[in-house]
Amino acid sequence: MILPHARLSRMTLAALGTLLGCAAASANPVLDANSSAAVATATATPSNGNSGNYASSYSDASDATGRASGYSFSSGAGAYAVHGHVWGTGDASSTASFTYRVENNSSFAQHYFISFHIYSGSISTSIYDPAGLGAGESLSASYSASVKKQLNGAGGWSSVFESAASLTRDQSGVSFTRSGTVLSGADTDTSDGDYYWSGDYYSVDLGLVGAGEYLDVLALVQDSASANVGIYDYSCGGGYGNYGNYGNYGNYGATLTTCTDVAGRADAFYGDPIEFNLGDQAQAPVGAFAITTQSDGGNDVPEPAGLALTGLALGIAGMARRRRR
Repeated sequence: MILPHARLSRMTLAALGTLLGCAAASANPVLDANSSAAVATATATPSNGNSGNYASSYSDASDATGRASGYSFSSGAGAYAVHGHVWGTGDASSTASFTYRVENNSSFAQHYFISFHIYSGSISTSIYDPAGLGAGESLSASYSASVKKQLNGAGGWSSVFESAASLTRDQSGVSFTRSGTVLSGADTDTSDGDYYWSGDYYSVDLGLVGAGEYLDVLALVQDSASANVGIYDYSCGGGYGNYGNYGNYGNYGATLTTCTDVAGRADAFYGDPIEFNLGDQAQAPVGAFAITTQSDGGNDVPEPAGLALTGLALGIAGMARRRRR
């Protein structure tokens, strides 16, 4: 169940720990980041780094026909992102992921939800040559994001969140595909070769975790950009303020020169679905899951710890009434 803008009443792990002596425990996230970039005559060697709480990867390749660049990072502090872009002719891709384990050390089953934020992002294809793309030329960009879970390290991964989109642009026009969750503020017109979305919060049901069991959560995002376009010539330099034959109003007293540029660019960016929030807290550490149950009607049903809190509150209220009497 995926609930954009969901407002669930939440009980933090701290409250549970106070009543039950650490109802849930967790380990540090496992982070990963990879990238690739290649052009017609060169393939980049990725520059990877991992400091334990931060993983990153950067790749860049260029030649006379184009430039490709891929970048990704994953942070234990609460963010990850991928970015790939290609000018001219080349290919780039990026992958970022984290795996997190939460353990239910209580004596009863717990129902877990995860709330996270996805930043605004886009996949795009841009044409610079006024003549447009020629036969055989194309630009493409895509992203794919998922959140998966695995109970007690067995039975394989099951998906709880999926979102993906792909754009391809060639001489005949733009083709677009999309699957899974449609992100908030998603572009409704991709005929211009661009697809974008806005930032928003989401809530996903991770299901029930029994007493003494553990749940692994894997968040993975990938993007790619590819271009196969040539070089085009245009008038530049000289003339008034180096604008040359500006606006076809004539040569402002200087001889025009010819410049060259790549005919187009493909770009993809997707980022940060790991900014967990608990109730009114603006941001909580990675892995600080909200714990709650919900009835079919959408009203929260207290966990046993919630009942304990309720009973405690009622007991205090009763004592106060007796003292007043």
